Amino acid sequence: MVDDDLIFPKDYVSNTMKNIYKKDAVTYHGRNILSKNQISSYYKAEAEKFRCLGAVEKDQRIQVAGTGCACFHTNDIKVKWENIQNRNMFDLVFSAMAKHQRKKITVLKHEEGFLKYNMKMLNKRTIYDEYKNQDQIQTEFFNRHFL
Repeated sequence: MVDDDLIFPKDYVSNTMKNIYKKDAVTYHGRNILSKNQISSYYKAEAEKFRCLGAVEKDQRIQVAGTGCACFHTNDIKVKWENIQNRNMFDLVFSAMAKHQRKKITVLKHEEGFLKYNMKMLNKRTIYDEYKNQDQIQTEFFNRHFL
């Protein structure tokens, strides 16, 4: 999967594909919410974040994948498209599907600059921008599926 606001290196597909054969699902972006209790805000919860634009020093197991730079084999994780009802929540929905299917998601090690931001999208409003102050649906979904 690729997001339109990222610029991918020439070896993105080959690097990602060689890793997918060793893992259930891989990505270059994701997070682990650190609370073991119900959270009051998905976007503001204390989290260990692994950014696709920054460096990740080693492969890391995560709860929620950033699906804009992710890969999985459809034989390994069955995506039920009819379960995707809320706009702009595929990261959470996909990650919950993987969790319920007992599949692991891994952020792959990468250097800062491996992926770059597409400056042509600079003025585009992101999902985070849209929901950071009104994330009740995401928060309820996370609490229901990940705790």
